[in-house]
Amino acid sequence: MPDDDAGAKQAKTIKELEDRLAALESDRDKWKELSKKHEQRSQENLSAVEELKALKESKQTDEEKLATKLADLEKRANDAEHRALRADIAQEKKLSAAQTRVFNRLQGATKEELETAADELIESFPATNGENGSSSGVDSEKERKQERGDPGRRPKEKLRSGSVTDDDDKDEDFDPHKVAEIVRRRSF
Repeated sequence: MPDDDAGAKQAKTIKELEDRLAALESDRDKWKELSKKHEQRSQENLSAVEELKALKESKQTDEEKLATKLADLEKRANDAEHRALRADIAQEKKLSAAQTRVFNRLQGATKEELETAADELIESFPATNGENGSSSGVDSEKERKQERGDPGRRPKEKLRSGSVTDDDDKDEDFDPHKVAEIVRRRSF
């Protein structure tokens, strides 16, 4: 009889697992269908947006198209002039490369504002050698080494074993057998 109970429990467990598997498969199928439906709707919306853009562009008059293009070109020209002005001021103030990078991030619309910003930058962060237009600290260190005639590399060290001393090299009476005998007699 215990075998019948175990068999019944096993059959019941198998039936529960099969029911659960069927429920999960139907849930998966439902989500697949929803996913396909939303993907199709997304494609339809994308094509509708593209049609709307084309319709707006076709309804624009030639004057409106030219006005839009002109505004874009004016913006690009103003940006180029502003970059050129920044470059001129950086060169005029003899800013280093690092200072120029910081200067290009500062705000300022007019020449006076940019010049003031450059002066404040020089005052706050002077160049490494104390003069503007100098190179970075690494480059100036290399330049100083070259001026001194330093080749820029570490001297080669004379390495020896720790067991060898200067006295060992010069001692002609050194007998390794005597040293071995002394070591053997020592108690550690």
